[in-house]
Amino acid sequence: MFGRDGGVMCAMCDGRSIEDYVVGVEGLIDRYGWALQYVSSQADAAFEGSEIQADDFQDQDDPEGIMPAFCYTVGLTAHGHPELILTGRSAGESASILNVLARRVLIGHTRFEAGGECSAGGFELSFVDVVQSEDWLLMACRVYSRDDVSAVQAVWRDSDGNLPWEGGFPSTIVQPVLGPPPGWYDEFD
Repeated sequence: MFGRDGGVMCAMCDGRSIEDYVVGVEGLIDRYGWALQYVSSQADAAFEGSEIQADDFQDQDDPEGIMPAFCYTVGLTAHGHPELILTGRSAGESASILNVLARRVLIGHTRFEAGGECSAGGFELSFVDVVQSEDWLLMACRVYSRDDVSAVQAVWRDSDGNLPWEGGFPSTIVQPVLGPPPGWYDEFD
Protein backbone atom coordinates (compact mmCIF):
# COMPACT_ATOMS: atom_id res chain seq x y z
CA MET A 1 0.00 0.00 0.00
CA PHE A 2 1.24 3.51 -0.69
CA GLY A 3 1.06 6.45 1.65
CA ARG A 4 -0.05 9.87 0.48
CA ASP A 5 3.57 10.81 -0.20
CA GLY A 6 3.97 7.77 -2.50
CA GLY A 7 6.20 5.89 -0.05
CA VAL A 8 5.69 2.16 0.25
CA MET A 9 4.27 1.08 3.58
CA CYS A 10 4.16 -2.44 4.93
CA ALA A 11 1.37 -2.38 7.47
CA MET A 12 1.48 -6.15 7.86
CA CYS A 13 5.20 -5.91 8.68
CA ASP A 14 4.30 -3.36 11.36
CA GLY A 15 2.00 -5.89 13.05
CA ARG A 16 -1.38 -4.88 11.64
CA SER A 17 -3.90 -7.63 10.94
CA ILE A 18 -5.19 -8.30 7.44
CA GLU A 19 -8.54 -6.88 8.52
CA ASP A 20 -6.86 -3.64 9.67
CA TYR A 21 -4.94 -3.52 6.41
CA VAL A 22 -8.13 -3.88 4.35
CA VAL A 23 -9.77 -1.10 6.40
CA GLY A 24 -6.75 1.11 5.60
CA VAL A 25 -7.09 0.38 1.88
CA GLU A 26 -10.82 1.11 2.01
CA GLY A 27 -10.04 4.41 3.77
CA LEU A 28 -7.72 5.43 0.93
CA ILE A 29 -10.39 4.49 -1.61
CA ASP A 30 -12.99 6.55 0.26
CA ARG A 31 -10.65 9.53 0.42
CA TYR A 32 -9.04 9.48 -3.05
CA GLY A 33 -11.22 7.14 -5.16
CA TRP A 34 -8.53 4.44 -5.40
CA ALA A 35 -5.56 2.96 -3.60
CA LEU A 36 -2.42 1.33 -4.94
CA GLN A 37 -1.23 -2.12 -3.92
CA TYR A 38 2.46 -2.74 -4.61
CA VAL A 39 3.79 -6.30 -4.51
CA SER A 40 7.57 -6.51 -4.17
CA SER A 41 9.52 -8.92 -6.31
CA GLN A 42 11.33 -11.90 -4.90
CA ALA A 43 14.53 -10.17 -5.98
CA ASP A 44 13.76 -7.13 -3.81
CA ALA A 45 13.49 -9.34 -0.74
CA ALA A 46 16.48 -11.48 -1.65
CA PHE A 47 18.91 -8.67 -2.36
CA GLU A 48 17.88 -6.12 0.27
CA GLY A 49 20.85 -5.52 2.53
CA SER A 50 22.78 -8.57 1.39
CA GLU A 51 25.77 -9.52 -0.70
CA ILE A 52 23.81 -12.11 -2.72
CA GLN A 53 24.39 -12.05 -6.47
CA ALA A 54 21.64 -12.62 -9.05
CA ASP A 55 23.20 -15.97 -10.08
CA ASP A 56 23.07 -17.15 -6.44
CA PHE A 57 19.30 -16.63 -6.31
CA GLN A 58 18.37 -18.23 -9.62
CA ASP A 59 16.41 -21.45 -9.03
CA GLN A 60 17.63 -24.02 -11.54
CA ASP A 61 14.27 -25.82 -11.33
CA ASP A 62 12.38 -22.63 -12.16
CA PRO A 63 13.02 -21.55 -15.76
CA GLU A 64 10.82 -18.49 -15.24
CA GLY A 65 13.28 -17.13 -12.65
CA ILE A 66 12.36 -14.39 -10.21
CA MET A 67 8.90 -12.86 -10.48
CA PRO A 68 9.18 -9.09 -11.03
CA ALA A 69 7.34 -6.63 -8.82
CA PHE A 70 3.90 -5.42 -9.80
CA CYS A 71 1.45 -2.76 -8.70
CA TYR A 72 -2.28 -2.34 -9.21
CA THR A 73 -5.17 -0.06 -8.40
CA VAL A 74 -7.94 -0.97 -5.97
CA GLY A 75 -11.10 1.11 -6.28
CA LEU A 76 -11.80 1.53 -9.99
CA THR A 77 -14.13 -1.48 -9.85
CA ALA A 78 -16.63 0.65 -7.91
CA HIS A 79 -16.66 3.07 -10.86
CA GLY A 80 -17.38 0.39 -13.46
CA HIS A 81 -13.81 0.35 -14.78
CA PRO A 82 -11.34 -2.54 -14.69
CA GLU A 83 -8.52 -2.18 -12.19
CA LEU A 84 -5.15 -1.23 -13.70
CA ILE A 85 -1.98 -3.27 -13.21
CA LEU A 86 1.65 -2.60 -14.11
CA THR A 87 4.50 -5.12 -13.89
CA GLY A 88 8.27 -4.82 -13.69
CA ARG A 89 8.70 -1.22 -12.46
CA SER A 90 9.82 0.25 -9.14
CA ALA A 91 7.30 1.36 -6.52
CA GLY A 92 7.81 5.04 -7.39
CA GLU A 93 7.49 4.55 -11.14
CA SER A 94 4.44 2.33 -10.67
CA ALA A 95 2.76 4.92 -8.44
CA SER A 96 3.52 7.71 -10.90
CA ILE A 97 2.04 5.83 -13.86
CA LEU A 98 -0.98 4.29 -12.13
CA ASN A 99 -1.96 7.50 -10.31
CA VAL A 100 -2.00 9.39 -13.62
CA LEU A 101 -4.11 6.67 -15.24
CA ALA A 102 -6.52 6.40 -12.29
CA ARG A 103 -7.03 10.20 -12.30
CA ARG A 104 -7.84 10.01 -16.01
CA VAL A 105 -10.45 7.34 -15.27
CA LEU A 106 -12.12 9.14 -12.36
CA ILE A 107 -11.69 12.79 -13.33
CA GLY A 108 -11.32 12.64 -17.10
CA HIS A 109 -13.77 9.76 -17.63
CA THR A 110 -11.21 7.95 -19.79
CA ARG A 111 -11.73 4.26 -20.37
CA PHE A 112 -8.66 2.05 -20.83
CA GLU A 113 -9.26 -1.10 -22.85
CA ALA A 114 -7.20 -3.80 -24.56
CA GLY A 115 -5.61 -2.48 -27.73
CA GLY A 116 -5.60 1.14 -26.52
CA GLU A 117 -2.46 3.22 -26.12
CA CYS A 118 -1.43 6.33 -24.20
CA SER A 119 1.50 7.86 -22.35
CA ALA A 120 1.75 8.41 -18.61
CA GLY A 121 4.54 9.00 -16.12
CA GLY A 122 7.09 9.26 -18.94
CA PHE A 123 6.19 5.87 -20.46
CA GLU A 124 4.44 4.90 -23.67
CA LEU A 125 1.83 2.30 -22.77
CA SER A 126 -0.33 -0.27 -24.52
CA PHE A 127 -3.17 -2.13 -22.79
CA VAL A 128 -4.07 -5.81 -22.63
CA ASP A 129 -6.89 -7.61 -20.82
CA VAL A 130 -5.63 -9.53 -17.79
CA VAL A 131 -6.52 -13.20 -17.82
CA GLN A 132 -7.41 -14.55 -14.37
CA SER A 133 -7.17 -11.15 -12.70
CA GLU A 134 -8.26 -12.71 -9.39
CA ASP A 135 -4.85 -14.42 -9.20
CA TRP A 136 -3.05 -11.06 -9.36
CA LEU A 137 -5.39 -8.58 -7.65
CA LEU A 138 -5.82 -10.24 -4.26
CA MET A 139 -6.56 -7.00 -2.38
CA ALA A 140 -9.13 -5.88 -4.95
CA CYS A 141 -10.80 -9.28 -4.55
CA ARG A 142 -10.90 -8.78 -0.76
CA VAL A 143 -12.53 -5.37 -1.14
CA TYR A 144 -14.94 -6.38 -3.93
CA SER A 145 -16.47 -9.65 -5.06
CA ARG A 146 -14.07 -11.75 -7.14
CA ASP A 147 -16.75 -11.90 -9.83
CA ASP A 148 -16.79 -8.10 -10.08
CA VAL A 149 -13.02 -7.60 -10.37
CA SER A 150 -11.37 -7.42 -13.78
CA ALA A 151 -8.20 -5.72 -14.92
CA VAL A 152 -6.29 -4.29 -17.84
CA GLN A 153 -2.51 -4.23 -17.83
CA ALA A 154 -0.60 -1.11 -18.77
CA VAL A 155 2.34 -2.55 -20.74
CA TRP A 156 5.30 -0.20 -21.15
CA ARG A 157 7.67 0.12 -24.07
CA ASP A 158 11.34 -0.62 -23.41
CA SER A 159 14.25 1.74 -24.13
CA ASP A 160 14.25 0.59 -27.77
CA GLY A 161 10.54 1.45 -28.09
CA ASN A 162 9.41 -2.18 -28.18
CA LEU A 163 6.58 -3.82 -26.31
CA PRO A 164 7.49 -7.19 -24.73
CA TRP A 165 6.13 -9.15 -27.70
CA GLU A 166 7.96 -7.00 -30.28
CA GLY A 167 11.61 -6.87 -31.28
CA GLY A 168 14.23 -9.59 -31.46
CA PHE A 169 14.01 -10.81 -27.88
CA PRO A 170 10.80 -10.94 -25.86
CA SER A 171 11.21 -8.96 -22.62
CA THR A 172 8.56 -10.83 -20.66
CA ILE A 173 11.10 -11.79 -17.98
CA VAL A 174 11.29 -8.17 -16.81
CA GLN A 175 7.68 -7.37 -17.65
CA PRO A 176 5.37 -10.38 -17.68
CA VAL A 177 2.35 -9.86 -19.91
CA LEU A 178 -0.76 -11.06 -18.08
CA GLY A 179 -3.04 -11.48 -21.08
CA PRO A 180 -3.05 -11.77 -24.85
CA PRO A 181 -1.33 -8.99 -26.76
CA PRO A 182 -3.57 -7.43 -29.41
CA GLY A 183 -4.24 -10.02 -32.11
CA TRP A 184 -2.83 -12.98 -30.12
CA TYR A 185 -5.11 -15.76 -28.95
CA ASP A 186 -2.86 -18.81 -28.48
CA GLU A 187 -2.02 -19.75 -24.87
CA PHE A 188 -4.54 -17.36 -23.34
CA ASP A 189 -7.67 -18.99 -24.77
